[in-house]
Amino acid sequence: MAKGNDMKRFLTKYALLSLAAVCGNASSLDLNGIAGGGNFNVSVKSFAEMKFKTVYKQQFDYSCGSAALASLLTFHYNDKVNEQSVFVDMFQYGDQEKIKVLGSVDVLR
Repeated sequence: MAKGNDMKRFLTKYALLSLAAVCGNASSLDLNGIAGGGNFNVSVKSFAEMKFKTVYKQQFDYSCGSAALASLLTFHYNDKVNEQSVFVDMFQYGDQEKIKVLGSVDVLR
């Protein structure tokens, strides 16, 4: 009886590992078998995608000021803005001399 259970566990693990190795795209899987088969899609997100779900990646500023402010306004205060528009406004209405000296728009100084 124990050998039968061990063999069943082995075959189950082997089947799952084989399935994982064969699937090139983690979000789609084609199953064609005796029961008719079909295409099954599963929404998959990487940890990197989940990390930046509610945070804008820094693109326009050497400090993270405009990306941080855009993230707060968009995801916390529901005021949908992007980093570029925040950067342009901060540059346009900020202290021009300080921006030229620092080389970036810094919200903490």
